[in-house]
Amino acid sequence: MGAPLRPEGFDSFGNNIRLLDGGWVVWDGYREAERYRIAWSLPAGKGLYEIPKGRSITSLSADPGGRYIAVSLTRNLSIGDVPDAVFVIRAADGAEIYRRYMAPYTRSHLGFLGPDRLAMTIVEDGRARVRVLAVPRQ
Repeated sequence: MGAPLRPEGFDSFGNNIRLLDGGWVVWDGYREAERYRIAWSLPAGKGLYEIPKGRSITSLSADPGGRYIAVSLTRNLSIGDVPDAVFVIRAADGAEIYRRYMAPYTRSHLGFLGPDRLAMTIVEDGRARVRVLAVPRQ
């Protein structure tokens, strides 16, 4: 057993961690006034991604090969009109390769189904569904 995982700048991340073969992804569970962050060290690369203010992370998933990280965001303030969003970033360089906006408080849950399929829950027209996205190969 190795040393405890201590990503730089993350004093506490609680259960907000995904371990993969050869890597990990962590994200903030709570930040008082600062932006929420995601940090990773995966086979494809390592990096840090900051979430815009006024939003928090609902769900996060990494593909089994460590190439992509999918994130679901919701607003963390009861004022304003900030839509929820799901996006996918490439672990190699942190570039966003997919984004979809949804109604506020949709709070999509995410899970990769193998290396190139992402399942997400979506609430539309009062009905909950699961959609599967073919992740763009980039």
